[in-house]
Amino acid sequence: MKGIMRSYILGLLICCGLGLSAGTAGATTYLVNASGISFSPADIVIALGDTVHWHVDFGNHTVTSGFDSTEANWGALFDSPLTTTNKDFFYTFDDTSGVYPYFCLTHLVAFGMTGTVTVEEDTPTSIKLGRFVNTDWGRLKELFRR
Repeated sequence: MKGIMRSYILGLLICCGLGLSAGTAGATTYLVNASGISFSPADIVIALGDTVHWHVDFGNHTVTSGFDSTEANWGALFDSPLTTTNKDFFYTFDDTSGVYPYFCLTHLVAFGMTGTVTVEEDTPTSIKLGRFVNTDWGRLKELFRR
């Protein structure tokens, strides 16, 4: 009886796909433009493993990690000039979730050209089926191992 019930639930999940999602298919690249005296968008939220692509429309800028140049470790994570000959900079946030401030060294003091990248950990795939609401897939599979 127990085996029949397990088979029935598994068949139901496979055939009907009730609430199952595939999760993140892969990493995403987000575009931030450095134009004039601002980043656009200045503040973004991404998932762990995603990449930010900064692109300069015009002018000379930097994309420098940290709050400002008075910080002891400013530029330690990344520090890239953006100019008419070096228009693009890519950085993949694949180490740790958290909030990563950045700024333009050229335009920080006079114009406050800053931004943040908030990196969130990818949430587990969840299902919604009866009593298993918000149960991740690994815990559901555990039911079938008993």
